[in-house]
Amino acid sequence: MDVILKAIQFNHNCTAATHDAFNIRFNETQAVELPEWRRGITFTPQQSPAAYAINETRGNTLTLKASFAGTAESEIFVRAVQARPDSRQARGCNPFGWLSSGAQSFGVHRANVLGEVKERRITLDAKGKAELEEFELDNVLVWTAGISVSNTEWRWQFRATRRDRWTDFAITKHRIYTVLEIPNCPWQQFPFSERNTQLPWAEALEYACDWAVGAQEADQAAALITSNIYDLGLSHVGYFDSSFYSCPNFNCTGFLKLLNGELLTPHVMNCSDCATVVSSFANLVGCNLMQIKLGPAKFTTNLIRLIGDLHETTPEFSFHEVAWKGEVTDDGRIFDGCLQVDGDPQPGELPFEPLLPRNLRFGSAIDHEYRFRLAAQVFPRPDTLICRPIGFSELGLCGQADDELKEFLKQHYQFESWRKLPPNKRLLSGSLSYLQLLFLSEWTLGSWVDLPSFQASVLGFQTLWVPLVVSDALVRLDFFELPDWQEARNFLLLELGEFELLKLRRLTKPLIGDVSFANDDYTALLFAQEKFVVTARSAGRTPVDVLKVATTAENHLLQLAIE
Repeated sequence: MDVILKAIQFNHNCTAATHDAFNIRFNETQAVELPEWRRGITFTPQQSPAAYAINETRGNTLTLKASFAGTAESEIFVRAVQARPDSRQARGCNPFGWLSSGAQSFGVHRANVLGEVKERRITLDAKGKAELEEFELDNVLVWTAGISVSNTEWRWQFRATRRDRWTDFAITKHRIYTVLEIPNCPWQQFPFSERNTQLPWAEALEYACDWAVGAQEADQAAALITSNIYDLGLSHVGYFDSSFYSCPNFNCTGFLKLLNGELLTPHVMNCSDCATVVSSFANLVGCNLMQIKLGPAKFTTNLIRLIGDLHETTPEFSFHEVAWKGEVTDDGRIFDGCLQVDGDPQPGELPFEPLLPRNLRFGSAIDHEYRFRLAAQVFPRPDTLICRPIGFSELGLCGQADDELKEFLKQHYQFESWRKLPPNKRLLSGSLSYLQLLFLSEWTLGSWVDLPSFQASVLGFQTLWVPLVVSDALVRLDFFELPDWQEARNFLLLELGEFELLKLRRLTKPLIGDVSFANDDYTALLFAQEKFVVTARSAGRTPVDVLKVATTAENHLLQLAIE
């Protein structure tokens, strides 16, 4: 007698996740097709992913469904046992794997986290088929493993009667993720469709579960993820004072490229990027964090050590963004992956005792908690509490600021002096496709043009450029088109507000566009040209002057001039 295993479905009830896996997709562009394992199609564990929520499944019997083919009109007993003792499987592709703080936790389980497939009798029909029969799982370790990522490998066996010996007929391998709860915002469970890019991503779960491996409760998981984000600065990520991964939404695809060691992605992050990654990855494993900006619009910090920096500084901020848990009060909890504060009783003076804010209460100015250590005058801005969507397909918005911050930006950058300044030339509308043909001497386009979806009447695209000479320098060049030049001036002001450090100044010599701003070393330059706004920024670990790049972009824009 021959028996063939045709398919295995872990997520067999897409409306609930109390007895089976919850809804996931591979990444931004690729959905997980059900059944997750299919004969002749699925060959590696990563091609057959499934994710389980500890809280929702606790106390329930886990089940899966499987399809078989064999002798027509026959009955057989089927089960699946562990293929071999297997400790936690390392990814092997993560250049930052040595940073993970939890590598010792799940390795103690030398058995499949899903246990074994319990024996049951199935009936093959007149065509020799049994379609998606339900099986119970036995000896499941989901509820004791905590957060985990591992391979489950089964040896499938059958026998005709209970007196017969078992016969092996298939070995299957699956990538299994366990999280504390169903992922929270921005991740969704519904609708479960190929188009919903907000479903949890297996590629993101790979890192989030590895960073928080072994965690049994949410605060512990969020703290571990916060540490892993900050530790990226030890070797591969530097600080830049405007966002590269969180405007207009969380560019999770780009961030995963960074984690995978790809060179053609920004190697710098700011506070908004860190807050977005910490909260999004923590919420992926069952935490409940959001992003929030701290005021006032201008404050000098106590001694801090920014991500990727070896020295403590006291910068002047226009805002700072963190991952936040709880109500927006002094009792809110801070998870800040962007900086270390001074952990001693005098945070404004040397020596510096590094303390990474992981589940640190916001507190009052005298509580010796987060506010006391960062800057006594800071406060949370409730209107900025958000949970950024994932990816480019969802509408998003850059430059989110409340009324107080907007008023400060207008005064600091002397908005009235250039708000109504008429443009030098009129430019053709609807020309973004032409602008994507930009050519930069000494540079080559490093990746495909990214097309985020913006709210309101903003159109735009992002490009990343690599020098022709081998280097770890990168330049990010963004173009935005607004309905008219007045809207472009307002948008430029909001873009200026995206910079955490108050180091931008208005340019008069050289004058680029109708109005332009740059920092002292020209690693960032922004300008408005009629209805267009352009930002040029250094995006690699080696800082690079972007003045020439911005000038070339201006000349390219002027080709659209209407005589």
